Amino acid sequence: MTEVSELISNLVGMHEQFIGQFPEFGVFIDLMLLILLVFLYSLFVWKLHRFIATKNFLGEYFDKLVHSQNEFTTKLIYLVEYLIISPFLIFFWFLIFSIFITLLTDITETQTLLIIATITVAIIRMTSYYNEDISQEISKILPFTLLAISITNPEFFSIERVLSRLETIPLIFNEMLFYLLFIIILEAVLRFFGFLFSLFGLEESD
Repeated sequence: MTEVSELISNLVGMHEQFIGQFPEFGVFIDLMLLILLVFLYSLFVWKLHRFIATKNFLGEYFDKLVHSQNEFTTKLIYLVEYLIISPFLIFFWFLIFSIFITLLTDITETQTLLIIATITVAIIRMTSYYNEDISQEISKILPFTLLAISITNPEFFSIERVLSRLETIPLIFNEMLFYLLFIIILEAVLRFFGFLFSLFGLEESD
């Protein structure tokens, strides 16, 4: 985490140095940085909301791959998906989302930020096992609602606030383990009950 902190400190220093040399362009540069941040967040949500809201991450291709293998290989592939691939993909979405809301919102308490990210991901994953259409709507509405609330805050337009928030990102890595484990355990429970429901023909039809 020391390397991350140093990188962030260097970025903040570079910004201050550049603005100091070209103060007449300061407002323009800061505005473009804010626009870029909102753009990247919107792109992240739009591109990945279907992915995080999908019950089976790897989709039809994975199912075809599994069915073309023998019984031992099939079990091995499922084991790799459940123990490695799914936790990694959930971790990636959870981490990036946590960083974005750290930069976009005015919430200073790291634990509160992680709780918001955990609740959002947990709700999306739970509804994906019930109905993926509902889950996809939630995966768009919740993140974009957070963005809308942030934009209405006058302090949102302060690039100094965003840069100061960069320095809190290493705290996310230090404190996220519990919340990540919670989501992974929740996913395992959902998969277990999903298997039981499919076994007895109780799955929600689209």
